[in-house]
Amino acid sequence: MATDKYANQGFVHLVPAMNSLSFAELATFVSVFEKKAFLIARIEYSIGLTGILEMDAETDNCQYGLCTSDTFNIADIGVSQIFDFNELVAVLQGAGVSSHIVRMPFIKDLSTLPGGGSLVPCRPIFLFAVSAGWAAAGSFSARIYFTVVDLKAEEYWELVEATRLVGA
Repeated sequence: MATDKYANQGFVHLVPAMNSLSFAELATFVSVFEKKAFLIARIEYSIGLTGILEMDAETDNCQYGLCTSDTFNIADIGVSQIFDFNELVAVLQGAGVSSHIVRMPFIKDLSTLPGGGSLVPCRPIFLFAVSAGWAAAGSFSARIYFTVVDLKAEEYWELVEATRLVGA
């Protein structure tokens, strides 16, 4: 069961290579050999100003999120290693001179899921991002709110298999 009474916070920042799938690992305090998982209740994503301006100027798109592996080469909602997938698509409607305010961070509330969140192995956790034509490098950040859950060995390995192998 959960070993924390209150939520911990983790932060990861990524400046991806332009138009290439890129990863940054979340630094955790847990060894890969400990049978622990994070129960993630909330994620706050922020996209840097350069990325937002590129989306607007190029009517472009980007995919970003959190995953348990940096070995896949296409970001898609069907990739089993991705446990939180997001896609932004800019659509030009009318004159290209119109604008709007983008409120950051984008908040994902996972606490309403059964069990109170999304359960993932503590290590590794990566922030990933890719764009489809940005002319300048953007940046992505994620703040993760989680509690630590102790698992039995068989529960831990079942979780690892589910987030890294199924559908891979």
